[in-house]
Amino acid sequence: MGDFVAQQFAGRWVLSPQDLIAEFECDHRTSLDFAVKAGVLAAPVVADAGLVLLKQQGLAHEQARLEGIDPRLRVKRLDPSGYSIAGYEAGWRETKAAIDAEYDVIYQATLFTGDFVGFADFLVVARDDAGAMVRDARGMAVYEPVDTKSARSAKRGAVLQVGAYAEAMVRLGLPKPQQVHLWLAGDTDWSGPADKFMALASEYRQRVEARLAGLGSVPSPAWAAPRESCARCRWSTWCEAGRRDARDVSLVQGIRSTTRQRLLDGGLPTIDALASAGDGQRPARVSRDTFDRLRAQSDLQVRGERAGEVLYEVTDPVVLAGLPARSPGDLWFDMEGDPYSGNGRGLEYMFGFGFLTAGAFDFDTTEAHDIVSERTAFEGFIDIVMERWAADPGMHVYHYADYERRTLARLAQQHGTREAELDLLLRAGRLVDLYSLVRRSLRFSTESLSLKYIEGVYGVSHAGGDVATAMDSVIQFERSVGLRLEGRADEAAEILAGIRAYNRLDCESTMQLDAWLRSIMPPGSHRSGDPIVDPDDAPAGVDPHAALISALEAGVPADPAARSARDQARAMLAGALQFHPRERRPAWWQLFELIKAEIDDLSTATGVLVADRSQVGGWFLAPRARKQRREIVIASDHADPRDVFDGAGSAFLLYDQAPEGVPSPDNSPRGYHAAEIESVDDEAVRLVEKSGIDDVTWSQAPIAILPGAPYNTDSIRGAIASAAGLVVAADGTVGGFPASAWADLLCARPPTRRGPLPMTGDPVDDIVVALQTTDDSYVAVQGPPGTGKTYVGSRAVARLARAGWRIGVVAQSHAVVDNFLASVSEADTTVAIGKEPQAGSDIHQPWHVRGKAHDWAATVTGGYVIGGTAWTFARPAIQALDLDLLVIDEAGQYSLPNAIASAFAAHRVLLLGDPQQLPQVSQAAHPDGVETSVLSHVAHGAATMPADRGYFLDRTYRMHPALTRPVSVLQYEGKLGSAPVTSLRHLDGIRPGITPVPIPHDGNTTASPEEAREVHRIAADLIGRTWTGASNDRPHPPRPITQDDVIVVAAYNAQVRLIRRTLAEAGLPAIKVGTVDKFQGREEVAVIVSMATSSAEELPRGLEFLLSPNRLNVAISRAQWAAFLVHSPALRDIAPPSVEGMQRLGGFLQLLDPAE
Repeated sequence: MGDFVAQQFAGRWVLSPQDLIAEFECDHRTSLDFAVKAGVLAAPVVADAGLVLLKQQGLAHEQARLEGIDPRLRVKRLDPSGYSIAGYEAGWRETKAAIDAEYDVIYQATLFTGDFVGFADFLVVARDDAGAMVRDARGMAVYEPVDTKSARSAKRGAVLQVGAYAEAMVRLGLPKPQQVHLWLAGDTDWSGPADKFMALASEYRQRVEARLAGLGSVPSPAWAAPRESCARCRWSTWCEAGRRDARDVSLVQGIRSTTRQRLLDGGLPTIDALASAGDGQRPARVSRDTFDRLRAQSDLQVRGERAGEVLYEVTDPVVLAGLPARSPGDLWFDMEGDPYSGNGRGLEYMFGFGFLTAGAFDFDTTEAHDIVSERTAFEGFIDIVMERWAADPGMHVYHYADYERRTLARLAQQHGTREAELDLLLRAGRLVDLYSLVRRSLRFSTESLSLKYIEGVYGVSHAGGDVATAMDSVIQFERSVGLRLEGRADEAAEILAGIRAYNRLDCESTMQLDAWLRSIMPPGSHRSGDPIVDPDDAPAGVDPHAALISALEAGVPADPAARSARDQARAMLAGALQFHPRERRPAWWQLFELIKAEIDDLSTATGVLVADRSQVGGWFLAPRARKQRREIVIASDHADPRDVFDGAGSAFLLYDQAPEGVPSPDNSPRGYHAAEIESVDDEAVRLVEKSGIDDVTWSQAPIAILPGAPYNTDSIRGAIASAAGLVVAADGTVGGFPASAWADLLCARPPTRRGPLPMTGDPVDDIVVALQTTDDSYVAVQGPPGTGKTYVGSRAVARLARAGWRIGVVAQSHAVVDNFLASVSEADTTVAIGKEPQAGSDIHQPWHVRGKAHDWAATVTGGYVIGGTAWTFARPAIQALDLDLLVIDEAGQYSLPNAIASAFAAHRVLLLGDPQQLPQVSQAAHPDGVETSVLSHVAHGAATMPADRGYFLDRTYRMHPALTRPVSVLQYEGKLGSAPVTSLRHLDGIRPGITPVPIPHDGNTTASPEEAREVHRIAADLIGRTWTGASNDRPHPPRPITQDDVIVVAAYNAQVRLIRRTLAEAGLPAIKVGTVDKFQGREEVAVIVSMATSSAEELPRGLEFLLSPNRLNVAISRAQWAAFLVHSPALRDIAPPSVEGMQRLGGFLQLLDPAE
């Protein structure tokens, strides 16, 4: 029995999951649906045989899953009693009776709350790892909702549906489900945390309920502006017709919804009004550049309509001139992918490419149907490109939009194949994005820049095919997969032929666009440039560790599902050997993209400082120098240089026009040149730049500073190669992996121990004993915010060093290592501690040694502690010290490959960290999950450390219980509590916990003046209030709050800069302001968090960044007493494009509504 849209019984509305899904995707759809139910509007007739087929497949799949349930389980089959209040009540009574009888599985459960009804395909009993039935505190069995879907992957609507079932269960007094589930038709099912999706379901249920009084009539206007969900909506044709009849300004190409609303408010509701608007009609909140661009665009669209053809204008002939010269080996490329395959992993199933044969267009594909053939299809395409490039050095691969470039890079890294070849192609600029060129150099009289819209200008049409859109191709491909699995190969082949024809037309349209662009270019305007070169690269195709990698991969199945544990470990070790080259390549690819990027894009890019002002010194020749140099000072009005660059190091300077002697990439006038950062302060960056090729100098000033070359990691790879060599040499032994700490980490094995982990309740004693009774293995300690991870770890290290142990301490940065060593020194001043200072740093610590750390260690009698980074512990001389213990601090941010390299010669490893705070950052896509942090790897991705792996420190000494509860629910499965001392603290007049502070604003991306003003208001209100601190279970004397007691955490550097300026102007310059990356490990009385972004439309780095639960965890948990979450209320309206995004939004909603 399926769920239907809301029903009205004697004036009483009863909602269903479909109403929540409609509200989630488009609130206007909800209004139209309710008007239909009220009988005042006729539903549109949508004739789609595919929908009938999908419904039939869904019923068949549901029955197959029912019949496939383990016959040993007690199954209760229910028969819902019809669509009436009485039927719903009867259905719920039967469901509750089955729950009370503790059936293992309940089929066709009715969940009726009085105002909501859902029909769950299944309710299944939750079981623990031992197979026992999970019960709540009342002793009631915990059930979890399941829905069957004939789709091969989880879709957003289906996930919200099971979230709605779970929320209804709790409202009905049942135990809270731990997870919600989808039983899919693909190779894997889907499960997710119930609480996150319950929060999302609750949000949208309450939204519909709040609107009920106004629902049931036809909305005015009866249409809405377009949005992403239109492609799946039965009302899409209705709304499109309404927009066109009204000539709504949303028809203007490239307009944002916030800008549309501002134009409406300013009296410019139609495309015609905007086209004829004068300068004086510009709304105050629409910038001059935006207004001029949209007015010109609307004018061109109106003229194109009148002319009955697609018109165009050249807006930047310099950009247009960047098109490379035509060459015989050119390809025109387009890909087809299914983003839903593999539960969101995605599958690129068709690589189509056009080429010229004897002057005529020809076409071919490489194709895939699963992850294994995806690799083969990708390899086949890259091999074809490389063969054509070898035969024609001037060839290029033309595509439309950046999807192809990004996806090829991802596939090369995920599959670990053709990486060097793709690297050469990208650095040489062989891939040319015609969409980027069109967007920056032309204006068309179309509502979109999609090929399907602009192709009329060069005489191509997609009309008439069986497959008309990219979404059509996805739907058809999933149908073909299902048919193939059913043995209906001929029907599947017929569908693929239709997709192939669609792809061919895309490729031909791209070629025709290319030809048309050349026809309007000024003659002789093609440019060529230089490939971007990595000075640390081995010769093309040469890897000094290639033989080891091949030996490790020999016999390992390409499909991870077909591998044994030994196979997987070998694959991961091979991946670890390739980790660092894979990390380097995207850095160079990013440089290529940044060089060509527009200034607006540069200003929001990570690691980039756009020059608003610069001072350029004269060239001079220093004593004993071979090349001239000059000093440059670059300042920005929009960013604090300290938030972009940590200090001295390498960088690239970007020139708008490449001076002579400066390299320039293919098809771009810009130039880039290496420089060294000498110092960074809050005002400017000071750099030294050397002369160019042949000692050429120039007078131009750079327009931006770009990230420098990545660090050389050859020594770290060498240490990993030593470990790999042992495995290859021992291939004939059982497993092939030695009994060692690094191997246990790699294989994620439970630690090798002499007896169980001690659990006395004293974490220092427990860790010391655990290490003493661990041989050639590891102990893992997860320490959430404020649990004393550094205190506990350093005390254990001091005690073991005093007992004669030789101990190393490694972390991702020198600052983290120095912080841990300081804690060891504080614990015991007699312990010998040594570390080399960071090169170029002016920070000096008592334990910093002259010369090399291993030379210092040789002078120490007895135990000692030696600190350093991965480079330090990869040295053969350090590894020869035969360390008793290696401590990896902040192991939740330390990559598994670096852990293998650092721990190779250590007898034991102590992992200290928390994967639920700031994560390990990876620039690349790696196969087999080798990019994960070592702590997350050994915990198998669990939110809290499994008991057989180590310790979870479950009491925070920082956060008041009111703060701890939402953080614990967000990230720690509710297992984190507060120590009693936290309840002894008090801040007069301020409620402890999270205080959501909604501040309406729109149009803001990375900086919000409205939120900055609110941050000042909150901070000013906090200053002077009476604070009673506490430690060691005793309260401190009351004192007034000062600026030093407040931290402000902003999501973006631009907001950091704005808030600093706002606070300084208000007389509060001492309040610390920064991003979460600057404050991990810090704590103060109160934290103010500023999200800055107005809405989904303005998200500069995606939902995954802004609503990252790890980042929100770190931000909020800096506080002892109160955290203020300043945000735009429109963030609640985000409709995430993925299931993972929905989970993140659900977690954010839990923070805004902690009672949920």
